[in-house]
Amino acid sequence: MNWFRYFSILLVTGSITLSSPSSAQPIGMPQTDSHIISRAFEFRYVTNDPAADGETDFKGESEIFNTEQRVEFLRNWAEYGRRFFNDPELKKTVVHDDEVASVLQDLKKQPLPEVRRKIRLDDWKYLGYRDGQRQDELRQLQQWNQLEGVTIENERLSLSGNSFTVTFPEQSWRTKFSWTAMVPDITHRVTFRLSDNVEVGFAETGRFFYKVDGVEIPAGSYTPGDLYHFEVEMDPDGGLTPNFDRTDVQASSEIAIDPDQHRYHQRFHPVAYAAYGWNFWQASDDRYPQWISFELEDVHDLVEARLAFRRSDGRRYNFRLEVSGDREQWIPVTGEMTSSTDRWTEITLDEPAEARYARVVFTGSSGDYPAALSMVAFYDDSNDDNGRVLLADDNPLQGKFNFSVNGKLLADYVPFSNPPDDSRSVTVSSMVAETNGTVILDQVWGVGHELVTGEDVRFHPYEIETFLDTDFSVRPDPAGFHTTEYDDSKWKTVPYRRYAHGGERRKEESLYLRRTVHVDDFERAVLNVETVRPSADIYINGRHVTQAGRHPVRIDISEYLKPDRKNLIAVRVDPYRVEQVRHHMSSDPWTGWYAGLMDIELTDRWYIDDVFAYATDVSDPARLQLEVQAASESRQIFRGRLLTRIYPWYPDESGIVAAESTRPIALRAGETVNLTDEILIPEPELWTTRTPNLYKVHVIIQDEAGNDIDDYILTTGLRTISQDGGTFRINDRPEMLNGPLLFGHHAPLERIAQWMFSPPKERWVHDILLAKKMNGNTLRMSVHDQRLAGVSDRRLAQIGDQMGIMFMWQTPSWVREGPAFDLDFEGLPIYAKQVRNHPSIVMWQPGNHPAPWPMEWFQKVYETLSEVDQSRLISPSADMSRMDDMFDKTIGDTWRPADDDTTWSSWTSPLIARGTMEQVLAYGQDWHHLRNFPGLHGYRGMELEARMEYLNSKTHAWFDFESEETIGQPNWNLTRGKPYHKL
Repeated sequence: MNWFRYFSILLVTGSITLSSPSSAQPIGMPQTDSHIISRAFEFRYVTNDPAADGETDFKGESEIFNTEQRVEFLRNWAEYGRRFFNDPELKKTVVHDDEVASVLQDLKKQPLPEVRRKIRLDDWKYLGYRDGQRQDELRQLQQWNQLEGVTIENERLSLSGNSFTVTFPEQSWRTKFSWTAMVPDITHRVTFRLSDNVEVGFAETGRFFYKVDGVEIPAGSYTPGDLYHFEVEMDPDGGLTPNFDRTDVQASSEIAIDPDQHRYHQRFHPVAYAAYGWNFWQASDDRYPQWISFELEDVHDLVEARLAFRRSDGRRYNFRLEVSGDREQWIPVTGEMTSSTDRWTEITLDEPAEARYARVVFTGSSGDYPAALSMVAFYDDSNDDNGRVLLADDNPLQGKFNFSVNGKLLADYVPFSNPPDDSRSVTVSSMVAETNGTVILDQVWGVGHELVTGEDVRFHPYEIETFLDTDFSVRPDPAGFHTTEYDDSKWKTVPYRRYAHGGERRKEESLYLRRTVHVDDFERAVLNVETVRPSADIYINGRHVTQAGRHPVRIDISEYLKPDRKNLIAVRVDPYRVEQVRHHMSSDPWTGWYAGLMDIELTDRWYIDDVFAYATDVSDPARLQLEVQAASESRQIFRGRLLTRIYPWYPDESGIVAAESTRPIALRAGETVNLTDEILIPEPELWTTRTPNLYKVHVIIQDEAGNDIDDYILTTGLRTISQDGGTFRINDRPEMLNGPLLFGHHAPLERIAQWMFSPPKERWVHDILLAKKMNGNTLRMSVHDQRLAGVSDRRLAQIGDQMGIMFMWQTPSWVREGPAFDLDFEGLPIYAKQVRNHPSIVMWQPGNHPAPWPMEWFQKVYETLSEVDQSRLISPSADMSRMDDMFDKTIGDTWRPADDDTTWSSWTSPLIARGTMEQVLAYGQDWHHLRNFPGLHGYRGMELEARMEYLNSKTHAWFDFESEETIGQPNWNLTRGKPYHKL
C-alpha cells in the first residue's frame, strides 16, 4: 500500500486588528492600525490504517511510522514550508541590518535635567594592554622589517616586488584568517597563500580571484587605492559526519547509559560514536580493564602518539598503549601510564614499533569514571602525521574553504585550491604574500579552533586560540595613564557606549579609559557608576578615588573635581576569565570586562537622591505613585516645595503638562527624607507592547521664593501588572508572556565572549526584533558565565520601553544553579532600584534553578525585592519543582504547598509569580510525556493534582519559564566553514 494516500493541509492565516487611543507603535513594527500576529500551518497525514484510530504518535509508544516514513513526512512538510514562507532555500534573513539601523535612528535619548548639571561620560579614549605587550609588539615589528621587500610605514606593511612567508603553530582543524589589503594599480598580481591549501588575491584584470583544485576563478572587482577586507574560513575535514557502521574503530564496551538518568544519551550507541555530535567514546560502566582499538591505513613504524582524554572534573586515567599486526596478538609498547589533564597526553616510544593496529588499554581511573577517549593521532618514523582518528569521521577528508571580501561571500565552501596529497593530514602553518608590484597590508589576524575533550564536549566542542595578530603598530605603555601629563594621542575612541573589552583575542589585557570634561563651579559633585565588571580603579586628576566593583555606586567627588577647568577621569578595568566554561555560554572563557555607564552630576547642597514613579491605577484619571528621596548636606534647614510635572514623551514629545502636583518639603541639616505623592493623569496614554507610550516625569525642588534648587528627570510608562483571577494581566487586561530566552550570544562568533554582557546596543535591538518577528512579546534574560552573573543593562531597559517588549529581568545577582544562597542579596535591591522605573520590566527573576532551595531563601528573595518595588511580579526561581520544605497545608498526598498555604507569606503574596520549566518534550523526551502532561513527566516532575491546583488558582497565574517542545534541523549550508558546522 502506498502510505502517502493524501495529505490534509490545514492553513491558518489571518490578522488581528489592534487598536488603542494612541498612535504609538513599537519601533520596528508596521506603523499601521493593525498587523498580523501569527501565520502558521498544520500538515497532516491521513491514513486508513486502523492503528491510527487510537492515540498515534509521530514517534514513541504508539507510533505507526517507520523511520523511512517519518523522513518522507518531514521532507513533504519542509517542501510545503518553503512555499508557505516564500523561502525556497530556507535561508531568509529574519532581521536585516537596515531594520536595526532604522530602529536605532528612531530611539530617543533619555532627557537631561534642567537644573542640576549632568555630564554623560561618553566617547572615552581607550587602550587594551597587558604587561609586556609593547615589548612583544616591538619584537614582532622587528621581525616583519627583516623580511626582504617589506617596509613598515604609517602602521601598515608595504611589500614591493617580492614575497614573504610568516609561519605559525600548525592548525589542523577549522581556521579563520582575515587581513586588509590595498594595491595602487591593476597592472600587477598579488597572491596570498595559506600553506598550499588556499590561494586568493588581486588579479591583473582588476578582479579578485581564488583557486579551486588548481583552477583560477575570477570574482568581483576592485578599485586601486581602496582598502579591502579579506576573510578566509578553512575547514580541513570538509565537515565530518558520524558513521555508525565503521569497523576501523573497535572497543571492549558499547555506550549503554540509561536515558532516564542521562537525558543526552541514547541506549546502546555504536562504539565509534556517541550521540548528538559528541566526539568521544565512553565505556558503558566503570569496570576495568577496557580498551579501544584503531586500524591504521597501512603498516607503520610508530614512534609517537597523542591521546586526548576527557578532562572534566580533573579526572585521570591509568592506561598503556599496545600494537598489533593482526588484531589478535597485542604487544605492549609502553608501561603503565597516567593521562594528563592537558589537552593532549603525548607518548614518545623508546624505539619504533611496527603496527597495523593500535589500541589504548584502560586499567583504572582517579575516580568512579568509565574509560573514555576523544581523539588520537599517531606518528611514524617519517615524521609524518598518520592522521587524527576522529570518532565522528566517516569519509576521507576533503578540505573546503570560504572566501569573502568586504563581507561579500565570493567562494562558498569550495574545495581547496590545491588538493592535499595525503587527505588525512590537512594542516596550515604559514601565510605567504607574493607580488611583482606593490601591496599594502594591515590588520592580519588568524584564529584557530580545536576539538576539545574536556568539560561537556556536547556543549563546548571546540576551543579557540589566536595564533597570528598584528596591525603593524606598537601600542603605547599605559604607565601614568591617570595623570594629566600622559599623552593619549595614539589611543582610540571607544566604538560604542558601555564598551566591553575581552574575548580570547584580548585575553589578559586590562582596559584603560580616559576622558576629560570641563566643569563649571559647583556645590556638590557626584560620580554615578552603573557597574564595573569585574573591578576597576578610578582616578580623577591623577588621584585614586576608589576601586569599584559590580555593585552600582554613587561617589562624592567634590574634593577631587576642580571647578572652572578641564578635569581628567581615568579608569583601569581588570581583565576577567571565568573559572570554568559552563552550559549556555561560548567556549571562550574571556567574557567581556567593561565600565558601565558613568556620569557626573553637579548639584546644590539640597538635592534629590532618587525617584521611583509607577502607576497604581490605569483608569481615567490614572494614578501615578511617586516615591522621592531627598537629602541635605547643608548646615541650614531647607524649606520649600516639591513640584512634579508630567509630560507626554514617547512617541510624540510635548511641552504641555499632562499633570502636576506640589507638596511642601523640609530638610534638616544632614538629613535624608522619603516623600510620597500621588498624581492624577487624565486621559492617560497607557504602556503596552503594542502601544509603548511613555511619559517624562520632572521632579523639582524649589525654595520658598520659587527658585529651582535641584531637579530629577526620568521616563516611565503608565501600566499595572497583576494576576487577578489567576491570570497575568497588564492594565487589568489578560496577557500572555510569550518569547525566547536571551542568552547574550551575539554574532559574530569572535565577539560572543566580548559582547556577552555589554554588546553594542544594535545587538540588543537585533535580539528584540528577532523575538518580535517570532510573534514574541517577552524576553526572559538568562545571561551567565558562572554561578553569580547576569545583566542589568540600563540601555536594554530603555530600548525595551520604546520598542514595546517585556522583560523577565535577572539582575547581576542572578544565580543559575548550585547553592541558592550564593545569590547576591546585597546587590539585588541596588540593581532593582537602578532600573525599576522602566515599564518594560514586568517581572524580577534573580534565580534560574539553583539546587533544591528552601523556602527561607524564597522568602528572603521576596522580602528583598518587595521592599524596593511593589509594581511588578517577583519570581525567585524559574523552577518550583525544586522547592524543598514542609508546609502546614499541602496538596493531597504530595508535599507541595496548597494554593492558599500561609506557612510563608511570600507564597500567597499577589507579587509572587509561580511557575516551572515545563520542557514536556524537550531534550529528546518521547511523545508519551505529552500525553501525561500536566502530570508527572520524565524531566520536570510535578504531580498532576499539584499542577492542576496551581493552574486553577484564582489568585496566581502559572508560568512556563522554559519550554523547548520543538526542534529544527539547522540549514547547514548557512554555517559551512564555521567552527560549529555540523557539530
